[in-house]
Amino acid sequence: SVNKEDKIWLAEETLSHSLSIYLIWGFEEFEFFLKRIYAFIGFINKNNWQGGDFGNAVLRDIKLTTFDEYLSAVNKNSKLSSTEILKRLRKICPDIVNWEFSGIRNLKNWHWRVAYITLIRHVLVHRTGEVENTNKFEKRLRDELGVGNSKDFAAFLSRMNAKYMQHLDGRCHISLCDFFKPSGIAKKCDELLDTLQIHTEFICEAVKKESFK
Repeated sequence: SVNKEDKIWLAEETLSHSLSIYLIWGFEEFEFFLKRIYAFIGFINKNNWQGGDFGNAVLRDIKLTTFDEYLSAVNKNSKLSSTEILKRLRKICPDIVNWEFSGIRNLKNWHWRVAYITLIRHVLVHRTGEVENTNKFEKRLRDELGVGNSKDFAAFLSRMNAKYMQHLDGRCHISLCDFFKPSGIAKKCDELLDTLQIHTEFICEAVKKESFK
């Protein structure tokens, strides 16, 4: 009793939902990586951490000796979001900042892409993918990245929004799949996950270089 149009709609909705979950899970793996790498730099040298990471203990009295103990401390610290850990990693490993700004694979300002993905994930989790207000969405990114009214950032937002936001019937949703490509369905979320994977590789290289100077 279901007509062809309804079947197509149901298939598209099912795929879109599945890809949302796919990206959310992928981002959770990225967050887990960041927690482990931050635990590692504390394990290598506890002075890499901030005092508050150890609660009320004085730094010289810290008795953590194993990686698992440092990882446990990271997991218990609710302040250590992915964004916060990235900020700290950039201070500890300046090479991260250098390659984020200068570019990776011909794409400059790589950290803009990661911040955009982080906010997309937030919208998927807390608003089932609906962008309630695009101006607020963009302002949040501008404030977080400190870019003000940068024309370069405006151009970046224009490209990303055109690709990952879908406007329909006065509403805006995150779009992770292109159903209308002549070559077939394109899963745009794969590009976002590739960005996160490349980011982890460069972070690892920067941390390794800093840890073994």
